[in-house]
Amino acid sequence: MNSSWKNILLLCSLIFNFILGGFIIYHLVTKPVPPPRHPGIDIERTRYHEKSREISTHRTEFMEHRRRFMENLAAPEFDEERLKGQLDSLLHKQIEMERLIGNNLIEMRRDLTEEEAQRLLRRFHYHMRDKQRVIPRRR
Repeated sequence: MNSSWKNILLLCSLIFNFILGGFIIYHLVTKPVPPPRHPGIDIERTRYHEKSREISTHRTEFMEHRRRFMENLAAPEFDEERLKGQLDSLLHKQIEMERLIGNNLIEMRRDLTEEEAQRLLRRFHYHMRDKQRVIPRRR
């Protein structure tokens, strides 16, 4: 193989490796590492699962109300009064669900020490922030 071809292949390989390395470094720097899990936080698992099932039931009801509202919104016949009634019902279900979640968090916090609460709620905050991150659309 000609020496100039070897140099060109070497240059292409180096460029590819720099691009790949930059890509990996960029993703390591831009995505923060979640705080480590602490086994010291001991929440009563049975109570947690009971509350989780209760929240899941409310969430399922809320999602069903939302699905029906969207179906009626897309329906060919437009009944504004019925839609407003469904919207009120949908908002009531959402408020109910959020109140239940908030009350459960307050109950859970009451049973934790200050240090446990800091660690646990910092982890909740991280996950909430990560869920709210908006991925920009490509145009």
